[in-house]
Amino acid sequence: MLRAQVPDQPGDVPSLAGGDGWHLEELTVGYRVPREVMEFAEGLGRSISPRTPFPRSIRPVGPDAITMVPVEPATLREVAVARARALASPGDDRSIAVIVPNVLRDDLPALRAALPAGERAVAITAAESKGLEFDHVVLVEPAEIASLAPGGNGLLYVAITRCTRSLTIVHAEPVPRVLRPATDDPEEGEAVTDHSPASSAEADAKEPGGGFVGFIADLESAVCEERRNTVHEGLRYALISELYGAGLIPTVDSPTADVICDAPDGRILYEVLGEGGHTYRRMRDAVLRVLEVQHAEGEPAKHCFLVLPQAPAEPWAVDVLAEAFGMSAIWRVDGRWSGHNIGVALGRPRG
Repeated sequence: MLRAQVPDQPGDVPSLAGGDGWHLEELTVGYRVPREVMEFAEGLGRSISPRTPFPRSIRPVGPDAITMVPVEPATLREVAVARARALASPGDDRSIAVIVPNVLRDDLPALRAALPAGERAVAITAAESKGLEFDHVVLVEPAEIASLAPGGNGLLYVAITRCTRSLTIVHAEPVPRVLRPATDDPEEGEAVTDHSPASSAEADAKEPGGGFVGFIADLESAVCEERRNTVHEGLRYALISELYGAGLIPTVDSPTADVICDAPDGRILYEVLGEGGHTYRRMRDAVLRVLEVQHAEGEPAKHCFLVLPQAPAEPWAVDVLAEAFGMSAIWRVDGRWSGHNIGVALGRPRG
């Protein structure tokens, strides 16, 4: 905010600091978005940026804050308009937005024509909603917004948090699993989950420590424990040094991933195994961890590597990892790296 309000000249910004320098304050308390909506979006927000403190709202709205409306695909537009019109009561000048995914952009003219006349009711895409706010939001097909790559989850988070009074989600597809339902009772007027197979995972999030938040906490706890192991950390830092030596800049401080590297060929995820990690049993368990880490980070990796403390105990294990799971293994012995796809793993140019 400060940079946007001062001249962009050398020395201008530093001159505004006090005698004791700059202080960083993180704004984690909000008022604009209803508390119920922020709690609903928490799993989504944490999936986008696990290391960022999630903001909390101090303003509850009540049982009408969130409504989820499962529909048939053929009635999606009709129901969205009906919900928006129902929010536009006579004499009420509160603003209403129907927010749709980009794939439904061609429906916008018809939606706008069906909404109440005037400027208080609009139909826009999720991308167009950035920086705006409305009293009521009718969000259409969140799964389509989340599927946009890259950045779909971030765009969905933006769309969800545009409301100041109520959020209505109209969907034909199952809602993304990271969204937490508040209730299964459609008569309550709160968040109503659809009854698709994915809903059981969403319902778990209602339990204290359950759902995505509990999953992240368990994963971070396991990673923290591993980083107290000298064999694990010695191997991890040997890998980090190798990547820096190859001119890459790895992410080494993720609370859920051992090492992540955005290489020219795509994102690489490394899972480091400590003592005894060279057995197939341990490697097989690590495959599940890699899948969990990708879910936590919110972005799939193009290449996944298991980093072993020594050569595999079973010579066939590396081939099975590649054929069955699409993952590779590398290991370090006597200061030298070996393994499958070693050039990709260590950022070495092909030649």
